[in-house]
Amino acid sequence: MTEPTQAGHLHARGLPHEFVRDRRRQRTVLLLVLTASLLLAANLGAGVLLRRFSPNRGYRLIERKWAMLEAANSPLLPVDTLILGDSSGNQGIDPRAVAAHFGGRAVNLCTVGDLLLLNDAWMLERYLQKYPPPKRIILAHVYDVWQRRPRARNFTRVPVVPAVGEMAATPPLTMTPGERITLLTDRFLPLYSENESVSLLLRRPLYCWSSGITEAPPSFAGFEPRPAGASGAIERNARQHLHGLKRTRGGLSEANRAALARIDELAAAHGFEVYISVGPVYEAFANDPVYQRFWGESEAAIRSAVAAMPHVHLAVPRPTAAPLGDLESVDHVSEIGAAIYTSNLLRSITGPRMTK
Repeated sequence: MTEPTQAGHLHARGLPHEFVRDRRRQRTVLLLVLTASLLLAANLGAGVLLRRFSPNRGYRLIERKWAMLEAANSPLLPVDTLILGDSSGNQGIDPRAVAAHFGGRAVNLCTVGDLLLLNDAWMLERYLQKYPPPKRIILAHVYDVWQRRPRARNFTRVPVVPAVGEMAATPPLTMTPGERITLLTDRFLPLYSENESVSLLLRRPLYCWSSGITEAPPSFAGFEPRPAGASGAIERNARQHLHGLKRTRGGLSEANRAALARIDELAAAHGFEVYISVGPVYEAFANDPVYQRFWGESEAAIRSAVAAMPHVHLAVPRPTAAPLGDLESVDHVSEIGAAIYTSNLLRSITGPRMTK
């Protein structure tokens, strides 16, 4: 019987047998690391491109307005009048006219409706952390934002919403574990979460590039006017809205109620007033019984909530009816309509019949 040696074990003939290490596992690990690195680099690159040239105008608008708020030594801030809200205010309220009316300075930081009034509260809170209080706040929202409930993935581009950990801003956005995973995916894996935008960016780069440079100049102070829409498109848009409203109840969601309460709390603490303005809608749409039923339910809920908030006022408590020529869509004004909307809003704020 043979004895083992340092070189290995001896065969019966006395020749050494060497153990050859299996390198398949090393190659597999290396391949996985390289694949993960490539995916990470591709997602980082896609994220950089999408931040500048994404065909998703809503995402770009959110990032742009938050960047205006967070900018160091901003030439636009601080202000006397701070305009917050959704895209109906973004293209509907001209801060230059507001500043000329009240004096001082004004800026429009309106984003999109899917962020609800939660984003208004967070932006106001952040503004007050950086600057002296404004004299007044204007909250400009479309008619159908008030009853909406938050969906976590809509807040992907909002910097105060963490994918991991608790929010510092108030009121917090409540998320389930699944929604946090979705938020992480949307934020850090754009090749997956924004595959349609990436596809369009690759197929039509000139279109995406040109759409990324059509933003209003800094002298507009955040106001981004839009051209009038085609009459047929607005009519179709109105029919689509009415179809959705038939199975939708108006009202005020708990998230929006909490955000309004937080804004009133900040107004009381810092000594300013808050004015709600509901944007215009297409006149034929405004006369439809389905819309009137829906808006009646929402307006009643808003008035009930605001009655308990001493610093929040209804400047434009219901949407005014606008003709086709003043609109881009059924509930968003064109540049011509924006001048009329802004003028009516300013008269309501300074007029003798301000309502609760």
